[in-house]
Order: sequence, then structure tokens, then C-alpha cells
Amino acid sequence: MISPADILPSPDKWEAQSPCEQWTARDVVAHVVDGHRSVIAGVRGGESEPLGADEDPRRAWEEVAQAIDKITGDPEAVAKVVDGPALTAASKPLDTIR
Repeated sequence: MISPADILPSPDKWEAQSPCEQWTARDVVAHVVDGHRSVIAGVRGGESEPLGADEDPRRAWEEVAQAIDKITGDPEAVAKVVDGPALTAASKPLDTIR
């Protein structure tokens, strides 16, 4: 698993420009966290919440990374069909997506 310390900026750098035009470092992390939360909600049920303005992005990253690790280690969870923005046209079980 990739450690947040390996890729995430220090707290004073969240507003730094990312390589993605018009996105800060925080915006990029929020995008990934939101996508992971969507998958987690699709597998476990419930609603996905976007990264809150006052939420710690590093902590959110750690939480979704741990949840995704648990899901990918559970054959039943991985076999669930998840529908989402990247999969709307052809939803498939997570274990068939490559």
C-alpha cells in the first residue's frame, strides 16, 4: 500500500498548484478520495460523502485506502457489481475491471 507520507504534501502545501491546471493538491486528493468513497458505498451500501472543507485530506486518504484494501481482500465484496461515473456504461464486478 502507498503511504500518504510517500505522496501527499505537508499540510502547508494543500493549496499548492498541482500538475492539473486549476486544481490544487487538495483538489486532486479530494477527487481520489471521493471516487474511492463512491466505490466503498457501492460495495457496502450507504451514501458517499465528498471530502468536506474542514476534513483532513491525509486522514481521509488513509481511511479510504484501508477500506479499499479490506474490500479487495474480500472475495464477496470484490464480486459485487458497482455502478459509478467511470463504469456507468458497463458496470462489472470489481474483480473483472483491469
